[in-house]
Amino acid sequence: MSFLVLQGVRKQFGTTVAVAQFDLEIARGEFVSFLGPSGCGKTTTLRMVAGFEQLTAGNIILDGVDISATPPNKRNIGMVFQSYALFPNMTVADNIGFGLMVAGRPKAEIHARVGEMLDLIAMPEYTGRYPYQLSGGQQQRVALARALALQPQVLLLDEPLSALDAQIRDNLRQEIREIQRRLGITTIYVTHDQQEAMALSDRIVVMSHGRVAQVGAPHEIYNTPRTRFVASFVGTLNILVATVVDAHHVRVGESVWQVAEAIVQPIGSSVECAVRPELLRAATPELANQLTGVVQDVVFLGATVRVTLLAQGQRVLVDLFNDATHAIPQINTTMTVGCDPRTVLVLAE
Repeated sequence: MSFLVLQGVRKQFGTTVAVAQFDLEIARGEFVSFLGPSGCGKTTTLRMVAGFEQLTAGNIILDGVDISATPPNKRNIGMVFQSYALFPNMTVADNIGFGLMVAGRPKAEIHARVGEMLDLIAMPEYTGRYPYQLSGGQQQRVALARALALQPQVLLLDEPLSALDAQIRDNLRQEIREIQRRLGITTIYVTHDQQEAMALSDRIVVMSHGRVAQVGAPHEIYNTPRTRFVASFVGTLNILVATVVDAHHVRVGESVWQVAEAIVQPIGSSVECAVRPELLRAATPELANQLTGVVQDVVFLGATVRVTLLAQGQRVLVDLFNDATHAIPQINTTMTVGCDPRTVLVLAE
C-alpha cells in the first residue's frame, strides 16, 4: 500500500501554471528524487507536500489521511532547505532541539534526542558551537538533524547540496543516503543534478514544464528513456537522424541499423535514434550496427577517452575505456564504430 499519494496535484500562480498534472504514489521508506531543469515545478511540488504552497487542485494523502488543507506545522513532515536556514544566534544543540522545544517536549527528552541526532550526524563534539563556526557541510548536517529530531513521517530535501563544493557534496550525499536507510524514513529529494539523483534514489521522477515526463528506477531512466527530453536531460546522448526501413531497421546515413523494439512510425518516415557514447565501440564483425566517420576531436578524461566523430554529416560522441596498451585515436583519421541493436532507442516526441 502506498504511504504518500499525490493525486491530480496542480498549482497555478495567476495565469502561470507551475505544476500542471502530478500523480505519484510513494511507498513507505522509499527514496524518491524529483529531477529536472530550473522552472520545471519540482520545488513547487515539494512545497505543496510540505504545506508551504496551497494546491490549486488535487489531493495529497499521507498514510491514508488527506493532508491537502492541513497547515505545515500539523503535517509531521521534516524539511531541509538549500540555504540551511539555521538560527545564527543559537548553538548547534539549540538549533537541533528547536522544534522539540516549540512542541513543548520535556527538557530531558530534548537533551536526549539532541544527543541522538548529534551521534547520527557524527558531530557530538559540536554541541556548543554556533553556525558561523561550522563549514557548509557541517551546517547542512545540523539542518538535517533538526529536520529528523521530531521523527517526521516524511523527509523533504530541496537541493540541499547545491551550495557545497564537489568533494563535500559527494561525501554528504553518501551520508544522507546511509542515514535515510538506517532510519527507513520516506524521503523526497529535489535536484537538477542527474548524478545526484541516480546515486541516491530508489526511483526518479523526471519533470518538464510542470509535468511528469517519466518515473522509474535510475537504471530505467538512464537506459530506457521514453522521450527525447528524458534521454537528453539524463546523461550524454547521441541523437542520430534516421529513416525507417521496416519495423526493425532504420537507415543512418548510408548504413542500415537494426533496433530491438518494433518501430511504430511508418516506413520512409524520419525518426531520431539515440545511443549512449559508452555503448559505441570500435567495430567488430559481430556488431550489426556500424558507422564510419572522421575523428574531429579527442579528449582524455582519465578513465575514459571521448572521441568526436563526423559520420555521414552527423556528430557522434564515442566514450572508450582508457587502455594504456592501446593507441588513442588520432584527429583526421577514419574510425568505424558499432553498437548492439538493443542499445539503440527510437525516440518518441
